[in-house]
Amino acid sequence: EALPVLWSGLRMLNLCEPAGPTPELARGYTVMAVVAGTVPVHRVADAWVKRAQDVAESVGRPSDLAYVLNRNAVCAVYQAHWQDVEAWLARATSIVDSVGDLRLAEECRALLNVALCYQGQFARGLPLMDWLEASAVRRGAVQTQHWAMHYRAYILLRLGEHARARVALEPALAWTEAHGGATDRIIVDGTLALLCLREGDAAGARAAAEKALVRLSAGKPVAHFVYFGAITVAEVLLTLWARETPGPGLQALKHSARAALKSVEDFARVFPFGEPAAWLWRGCEAWLAGRPRKAFRAWKRCIVEAEKRQMPYEAARARLEWAGHLPPEDPERAELLRRAVEDFTRLEAREDLARAVAEQARLLPVAGMAEVTAG
Repeated sequence: EALPVLWSGLRMLNLCEPAGPTPELARGYTVMAVVAGTVPVHRVADAWVKRAQDVAESVGRPSDLAYVLNRNAVCAVYQAHWQDVEAWLARATSIVDSVGDLRLAEECRALLNVALCYQGQFARGLPLMDWLEASAVRRGAVQTQHWAMHYRAYILLRLGEHARARVALEPALAWTEAHGGATDRIIVDGTLALLCLREGDAAGARAAAEKALVRLSAGKPVAHFVYFGAITVAEVLLTLWARETPGPGLQALKHSARAALKSVEDFARVFPFGEPAAWLWRGCEAWLAGRPRKAFRAWKRCIVEAEKRQMPYEAARARLEWAGHLPPEDPERAELLRRAVEDFTRLEAREDLARAVAEQARLLPVAGMAEVTAG
Protein backbone atom coordinates (compact mmCIF):
# COMPACT_ATOMS: atom_id res chain seq x y z
CA GLU A 1 0.00 0.00 0.00
CA ALA A 2 1.97 2.93 -1.35
CA LEU A 3 0.66 5.84 0.76
CA PRO A 4 1.02 4.20 4.20
CA VAL A 5 4.51 3.05 3.24
CA LEU A 6 5.43 6.59 2.16
CA TRP A 7 4.03 8.07 5.40
CA SER A 8 5.79 5.58 7.66
CA GLY A 9 9.09 6.00 5.80
CA LEU A 10 9.01 9.79 6.10
CA ARG A 11 8.04 9.49 9.77
CA MET A 12 11.08 7.25 10.31
CA LEU A 13 13.39 9.86 8.77
CA ASN A 14 11.81 12.68 10.78
CA LEU A 15 12.45 10.76 14.00
CA CYS A 16 15.97 9.62 13.15
CA GLU A 17 17.61 12.58 11.37
CA PRO A 18 17.77 14.91 14.44
CA ALA A 19 19.85 12.25 16.25
CA GLY A 20 22.51 12.23 13.52
CA PRO A 21 24.03 9.17 11.80
CA THR A 22 22.65 5.92 13.30
CA PRO A 23 21.95 2.42 11.97
CA GLU A 24 18.23 3.26 12.15
CA LEU A 25 18.76 6.32 9.95
CA ALA A 26 20.64 4.20 7.39
CA ARG A 27 17.70 1.80 7.27
CA GLY A 28 15.29 4.73 6.97
CA TYR A 29 17.17 6.16 4.00
CA THR A 30 17.23 2.85 2.12
CA VAL A 31 13.51 2.24 2.79
CA MET A 32 12.71 5.69 1.44
CA ALA A 33 14.92 5.07 -1.59
CA VAL A 34 12.82 2.00 -2.41
CA VAL A 35 9.62 4.00 -1.93
CA ALA A 36 10.86 6.99 -3.99
CA GLY A 37 11.72 4.62 -6.81
CA THR A 38 8.09 3.53 -7.02
CA VAL A 39 6.68 7.10 -7.09
CA PRO A 40 8.84 7.24 -9.32
CA VAL A 41 11.42 9.91 -8.42
CA HIS A 42 14.66 8.15 -9.31
CA ARG A 43 16.99 11.08 -8.61
CA VAL A 44 15.69 11.32 -5.06
CA ALA A 45 15.96 7.54 -4.72
CA ASP A 46 19.59 7.64 -5.91
CA ALA A 47 20.42 10.32 -3.32
CA TRP A 48 18.92 8.26 -0.51
CA VAL A 49 20.73 5.13 -1.74
CA LYS A 50 24.04 6.95 -1.36
CA ARG A 51 23.16 8.40 2.04
CA ALA A 52 22.01 5.01 3.32
CA GLN A 53 25.22 3.29 2.30
CA ASP A 54 27.44 6.10 3.64
CA VAL A 55 25.75 6.00 7.06
CA ALA A 56 25.67 2.18 7.22
CA GLU A 57 29.36 1.93 6.29
CA SER A 58 30.31 4.47 8.99
CA VAL A 59 28.13 3.57 12.00
CA GLY A 60 26.19 0.39 11.14
CA ARG A 61 26.69 -3.15 12.33
CA PRO A 62 27.24 -5.82 9.66
CA SER A 63 23.54 -6.72 9.74
CA ASP A 64 22.59 -3.06 9.15
CA LEU A 65 24.96 -2.80 6.20
CA ALA A 66 23.57 -6.03 4.70
CA TYR A 67 20.02 -4.71 5.04
CA VAL A 68 20.97 -1.45 3.31
CA LEU A 69 22.85 -3.22 0.52
CA ASN A 70 19.87 -5.48 -0.13
CA ARG A 71 17.38 -2.59 -0.33
CA ASN A 72 19.76 -0.48 -2.39
CA ALA A 73 19.98 -3.41 -4.81
CA VAL A 74 16.19 -3.23 -5.19
CA CYS A 75 16.57 0.40 -6.34
CA ALA A 76 19.30 -0.63 -8.78
CA VAL A 77 16.96 -3.28 -10.22
CA TYR A 78 14.35 -0.59 -11.04
CA GLN A 79 16.80 1.11 -13.41
CA ALA A 80 18.50 -2.06 -14.74
CA HIS A 81 21.83 -1.27 -13.07
CA TRP A 82 22.71 -4.95 -13.04
CA GLN A 83 26.37 -4.62 -12.04
CA ASP A 84 25.38 -2.70 -8.91
CA VAL A 85 22.70 -5.29 -8.16
CA GLU A 86 25.13 -8.21 -8.30
CA ALA A 87 27.92 -6.39 -6.43
CA TRP A 88 25.68 -5.19 -3.59
CA LEU A 89 23.93 -8.54 -3.25
CA ALA A 90 27.25 -10.41 -3.23
CA ARG A 91 28.41 -8.25 -0.28
CA ALA A 92 25.07 -8.53 1.52
CA THR A 93 24.92 -12.31 1.05
CA SER A 94 28.44 -12.75 2.36
CA ILE A 95 27.55 -10.76 5.48
CA VAL A 96 24.22 -12.45 6.25
CA ASP A 97 25.65 -15.92 5.68
CA SER A 98 28.38 -15.16 8.22
CA VAL A 99 26.04 -13.70 10.87
CA GLY A 100 23.24 -16.24 10.35
CA ASP A 101 20.39 -13.92 9.28
CA LEU A 102 18.49 -16.58 7.36
CA ARG A 103 15.52 -14.42 6.34
CA LEU A 104 17.72 -11.75 4.79
CA ALA A 105 19.91 -14.46 3.21
CA GLU A 106 16.77 -15.78 1.52
CA GLU A 107 15.71 -12.30 0.39
CA CYS A 108 19.15 -11.67 -1.12
CA ARG A 109 19.01 -14.85 -3.18
CA ALA A 110 15.39 -14.28 -4.20
CA LEU A 111 16.27 -10.77 -5.40
CA LEU A 112 19.32 -12.02 -7.30
CA ASN A 113 17.14 -14.65 -8.95
CA VAL A 114 14.56 -12.16 -10.19
CA ALA A 115 17.31 -9.80 -11.42
CA LEU A 116 18.82 -12.69 -13.40
CA CYS A 117 15.40 -13.52 -14.88
CA TYR A 118 14.96 -9.90 -15.93
CA GLN A 119 18.26 -10.28 -17.82
CA GLY A 120 17.13 -13.53 -19.46
CA GLN A 121 19.65 -15.58 -17.45
CA PHE A 122 16.99 -18.06 -16.43
CA ALA A 123 19.10 -21.15 -15.78
CA ARG A 124 21.32 -19.29 -13.29
CA GLY A 125 18.29 -18.92 -11.03
CA LEU A 126 17.59 -22.63 -10.55
CA PRO A 127 20.34 -23.35 -7.97
CA LEU A 128 19.34 -20.20 -6.11
CA MET A 129 15.76 -21.48 -5.87
CA ASP A 130 17.00 -24.88 -4.69
CA TRP A 131 18.94 -23.13 -1.91
CA LEU A 132 15.97 -20.92 -1.09
CA GLU A 133 13.55 -23.83 -0.76
CA ALA A 134 15.96 -25.91 1.34
CA SER A 135 16.56 -22.98 3.72
CA ALA A 136 12.84 -22.25 3.99
CA VAL A 137 12.02 -25.90 4.74
CA ARG A 138 14.71 -26.06 7.45
CA ARG A 139 13.29 -23.07 9.32
CA GLY A 140 9.61 -23.68 8.55
CA ALA A 141 9.21 -20.51 6.45
CA VAL A 142 6.22 -21.44 4.32
CA GLN A 143 6.03 -18.12 2.44
CA THR A 144 9.63 -18.30 1.24
CA GLN A 145 9.21 -21.95 0.32
CA HIS A 146 6.38 -21.02 -2.03
CA TRP A 147 8.43 -18.17 -3.51
CA ALA A 148 10.98 -20.79 -4.53
CA MET A 149 8.28 -22.96 -6.09
CA HIS A 150 6.60 -20.32 -8.21
CA TYR A 151 9.85 -18.72 -9.38
CA ARG A 152 11.24 -22.15 -10.27
CA ALA A 153 8.08 -22.80 -12.29
CA TYR A 154 8.51 -19.52 -14.18
CA ILE A 155 12.17 -20.27 -14.93
CA LEU A 156 11.41 -23.79 -16.17
CA LEU A 157 8.61 -22.44 -18.35
CA ARG A 158 10.99 -19.95 -20.01
CA LEU A 159 13.49 -22.80 -20.50
CA GLY A 160 10.78 -24.75 -22.34
CA GLU A 161 10.43 -27.50 -19.70
CA HIS A 162 6.66 -27.65 -19.35
CA ALA A 163 6.33 -30.87 -17.36
CA ARG A 164 8.85 -29.76 -14.74
CA ALA A 165 7.22 -26.32 -14.61
CA ARG A 166 3.85 -27.92 -13.90
CA VAL A 167 5.34 -30.04 -11.08
CA ALA A 168 6.91 -26.92 -9.53
CA LEU A 169 3.80 -24.75 -9.88
CA GLU A 170 1.05 -27.08 -8.67
CA PRO A 171 1.96 -27.01 -4.93
CA ALA A 172 2.16 -23.21 -5.01
CA LEU A 173 -1.27 -22.60 -6.55
CA ALA A 174 -3.62 -23.35 -3.67
CA TRP A 175 -1.34 -21.92 -0.96
CA THR A 176 -0.77 -18.67 -2.83
CA GLU A 177 -4.48 -18.21 -3.48
CA ALA A 178 -5.25 -18.68 0.22
CA HIS A 179 -2.27 -16.96 1.85
CA GLY A 180 -0.20 -15.06 -0.71
CA GLY A 181 -0.17 -11.32 -1.24
CA ALA A 182 -1.82 -9.77 -4.29
CA THR A 183 1.47 -9.63 -6.19
CA ASP A 184 2.24 -13.29 -5.48
CA ARG A 185 -1.19 -14.25 -6.79
CA ILE A 186 -0.71 -12.19 -9.96
CA ILE A 187 2.63 -13.90 -10.61
CA VAL A 188 1.29 -17.40 -9.97
CA ASP A 189 -1.83 -16.91 -12.10
CA GLY A 190 0.22 -15.31 -14.89
CA THR A 191 2.67 -18.21 -14.86
CA LEU A 192 -0.23 -20.68 -14.87
CA ALA A 193 -1.80 -18.85 -17.82
CA LEU A 194 1.37 -19.04 -19.90
CA LEU A 195 1.95 -22.68 -18.92
CA CYS A 196 -1.60 -23.59 -20.00
CA LEU A 197 -1.06 -21.75 -23.30
CA ARG A 198 2.17 -23.65 -23.95
CA GLU A 199 0.42 -26.93 -23.06
CA GLY A 200 -2.32 -26.21 -25.62
CA ASP A 201 -5.07 -25.42 -23.09
CA ALA A 202 -6.41 -22.13 -24.47
CA ALA A 203 -9.45 -22.05 -22.15
CA GLY A 204 -7.31 -22.59 -19.05
CA ALA A 205 -4.85 -19.96 -20.24
CA ARG A 206 -7.63 -17.40 -20.79
CA ALA A 207 -9.21 -18.07 -17.39
CA ALA A 208 -5.95 -17.73 -15.45
CA ALA A 209 -4.90 -14.62 -17.40
CA GLU A 210 -8.25 -12.90 -16.85
CA LYS A 211 -8.05 -13.68 -13.14
CA ALA A 212 -4.59 -12.13 -12.88
CA LEU A 213 -5.68 -9.17 -15.01
CA VAL A 214 -8.40 -8.20 -12.50
CA ARG A 215 -5.74 -7.80 -9.79
CA LEU A 216 -3.25 -6.16 -12.16
CA SER A 217 -5.78 -3.52 -13.14
CA ALA A 218 -6.83 -2.80 -9.56
CA GLY A 219 -4.00 -0.43 -8.65
CA LYS A 220 -0.64 1.18 -9.33
CA PRO A 221 2.36 -1.17 -9.48
CA VAL A 222 4.45 -0.87 -6.30
CA ALA A 223 6.46 -4.12 -6.45
CA HIS A 224 9.00 -4.65 -9.22
CA PHE A 225 8.45 -8.43 -9.30
CA VAL A 226 4.84 -8.00 -10.49
CA TYR A 227 6.68 -7.82 -13.85
CA PHE A 228 6.41 -11.62 -14.13
CA GLY A 229 2.64 -11.46 -13.92
CA ALA A 230 2.23 -8.42 -16.15
CA ILE A 231 4.28 -9.77 -19.05
CA THR A 232 2.83 -13.29 -18.97
CA VAL A 233 -0.75 -12.01 -18.93
CA ALA A 234 -0.02 -9.69 -21.88
CA GLU A 235 1.71 -12.49 -23.79
CA VAL A 236 -1.17 -14.91 -23.25
CA LEU A 237 -4.02 -12.55 -24.11
CA LEU A 238 -2.31 -11.08 -27.19
CA THR A 239 -1.43 -14.59 -28.41
CA LEU A 240 -5.04 -15.71 -27.94
CA TRP A 241 -6.24 -12.63 -29.82
CA ALA A 242 -3.93 -13.52 -32.71
CA ARG A 243 -5.43 -17.03 -32.83
CA GLU A 244 -9.09 -16.06 -32.35
CA THR A 245 -11.44 -16.33 -35.30
CA PRO A 246 -13.92 -13.49 -35.91
CA GLY A 247 -17.01 -13.87 -33.78
CA PRO A 248 -18.83 -12.59 -30.69
CA GLY A 249 -15.98 -13.46 -28.33
CA LEU A 250 -13.31 -11.52 -30.21
CA GLN A 251 -14.27 -8.06 -28.95
CA ALA A 252 -14.06 -9.09 -25.29
CA LEU A 253 -10.68 -10.74 -25.89
CA LYS A 254 -9.37 -7.57 -27.59
CA HIS A 255 -10.52 -5.50 -24.62
CA SER A 256 -8.71 -7.80 -22.16
CA ALA A 257 -5.54 -7.89 -24.27
CA ARG A 258 -5.43 -4.09 -24.43
CA ALA A 259 -6.02 -3.85 -20.68
CA ALA A 260 -3.09 -6.24 -20.18
CA LEU A 261 -0.89 -4.12 -22.46
CA LYS A 262 -1.88 -1.04 -20.44
CA SER A 263 -0.75 -2.82 -17.27
CA VAL A 264 2.68 -3.45 -18.83
CA GLU A 265 2.87 0.18 -19.99
CA ASP A 266 1.87 1.42 -16.51
CA PHE A 267 4.55 -0.81 -15.01
CA ALA A 268 7.21 0.56 -17.37
CA ARG A 269 6.35 4.14 -16.41
CA VAL A 270 7.31 3.29 -12.82
CA PHE A 271 10.11 0.76 -13.40
CA PRO A 272 12.38 1.64 -16.36
CA PHE A 273 13.55 -1.94 -16.87
CA GLY A 274 10.00 -2.70 -18.04
CA GLU A 275 10.39 -0.50 -21.15
CA PRO A 276 11.55 -3.29 -23.52
CA ALA A 277 8.56 -5.48 -22.66
CA ALA A 278 6.17 -2.56 -23.11
CA TRP A 279 7.52 -1.94 -26.64
CA LEU A 280 7.45 -5.67 -27.45
CA TRP A 281 3.77 -6.09 -26.62
CA ARG A 282 2.87 -2.65 -28.00
CA GLY A 283 4.20 -3.93 -31.32
CA CYS A 284 2.09 -7.08 -31.16
CA GLU A 285 -1.06 -5.09 -30.37
CA ALA A 286 -0.34 -2.70 -33.25
CA TRP A 287 0.06 -5.59 -35.69
CA LEU A 288 -3.19 -7.22 -34.57
CA ALA A 289 -4.95 -3.84 -34.87
CA GLY A 290 -3.84 -3.58 -38.51
CA ARG A 291 -1.04 -1.01 -38.05
CA PRO A 292 2.06 -2.79 -39.38
CA ARG A 293 4.32 0.29 -39.57
CA LYS A 294 3.62 1.09 -35.93
CA ALA A 295 4.31 -2.55 -35.05
CA PHE A 296 7.70 -2.57 -36.81
CA ARG A 297 8.66 0.73 -35.14
CA ALA A 298 7.70 -0.68 -31.73
CA TRP A 299 9.73 -3.87 -32.20
CA LYS A 300 12.71 -1.83 -33.36
CA ARG A 301 12.38 0.39 -30.27
CA CYS A 302 12.12 -2.73 -28.09
CA ILE A 303 15.47 -3.95 -29.42
CA VAL A 304 17.10 -0.57 -28.76
CA GLU A 305 15.73 -0.37 -25.19
CA ALA A 306 16.55 -4.01 -24.44
CA GLU A 307 20.13 -3.70 -25.64
CA LYS A 308 20.59 -0.49 -23.63
CA ARG A 309 19.38 -2.31 -20.50
CA GLN A 310 21.13 -5.63 -21.22
CA MET A 311 17.88 -7.59 -21.53
CA PRO A 312 18.56 -9.95 -24.45
CA TYR A 313 15.43 -12.08 -24.09
CA GLU A 314 13.09 -9.20 -24.94
CA ALA A 315 15.36 -8.18 -27.84
CA ALA A 316 15.28 -11.73 -29.21
CA ARG A 317 11.50 -11.90 -28.89
CA ALA A 318 11.16 -8.58 -30.75
CA ARG A 319 13.43 -9.84 -33.55
CA LEU A 320 11.37 -13.01 -33.81
CA GLU A 321 8.07 -11.08 -33.96
CA TRP A 322 9.49 -8.60 -36.47
CA ALA A 323 10.91 -11.31 -38.73
CA GLY A 324 7.76 -13.41 -38.50
CA HIS A 325 5.66 -10.55 -39.88
CA LEU A 326 7.95 -9.60 -42.78
CA PRO A 327 7.41 -11.03 -46.27
CA PRO A 328 9.49 -14.20 -46.77
CA GLU A 329 11.58 -12.52 -49.49
CA ASP A 330 12.50 -9.51 -47.32
CA PRO A 331 16.32 -9.47 -46.92
CA GLU A 332 16.06 -8.20 -43.32
CA ARG A 333 14.34 -11.39 -42.19
CA ALA A 334 17.41 -13.63 -42.26
CA GLU A 335 19.55 -11.36 -40.08
CA LEU A 336 16.77 -10.81 -37.54
CA LEU A 337 16.26 -14.55 -37.22
CA ARG A 338 19.99 -15.26 -37.03
CA ARG A 339 20.31 -12.90 -34.06
CA ALA A 340 17.19 -14.32 -32.40
CA VAL A 341 18.46 -17.89 -32.76
CA GLU A 342 21.84 -16.87 -31.38
CA ASP A 343 20.29 -15.23 -28.29
CA PHE A 344 17.70 -17.93 -27.60
CA THR A 345 20.46 -20.56 -27.84
CA ARG A 346 22.64 -18.69 -25.36
CA LEU A 347 19.72 -18.14 -22.97
CA GLU A 348 18.59 -21.81 -23.28
CA ALA A 349 15.07 -20.66 -24.17
CA ARG A 350 14.30 -23.85 -26.06
CA GLU A 351 10.69 -23.21 -27.04
CA ASP A 352 11.42 -19.74 -28.38
CA LEU A 353 14.46 -21.17 -30.15
CA ALA A 354 12.27 -23.80 -31.84
CA ARG A 355 9.94 -21.04 -33.10
CA ALA A 356 12.86 -19.06 -34.48
CA VAL A 357 14.36 -22.11 -36.20
CA ALA A 358 10.95 -22.90 -37.71
CA GLU A 359 10.82 -19.35 -39.08
CA GLN A 360 14.29 -19.84 -40.57
CA ALA A 361 13.07 -23.02 -42.26
CA ARG A 362 10.37 -20.98 -44.00
CA LEU A 363 13.17 -19.02 -45.71
CA LEU A 364 14.68 -22.06 -47.38
CA PRO A 365 12.10 -22.53 -50.18
CA VAL A 366 12.32 -18.80 -50.95
CA ALA A 367 16.13 -18.96 -51.12
CA GLY A 368 15.90 -22.00 -53.37
CA MET A 369 13.50 -20.23 -55.75
CA ALA A 370 15.87 -17.23 -55.89
CA GLU A 371 18.76 -19.51 -56.88
CA VAL A 372 16.69 -21.19 -59.60
CA THR A 373 15.60 -17.80 -60.95
CA ALA A 374 19.19 -16.53 -60.94
CA GLY A 375 20.34 -19.71 -62.68
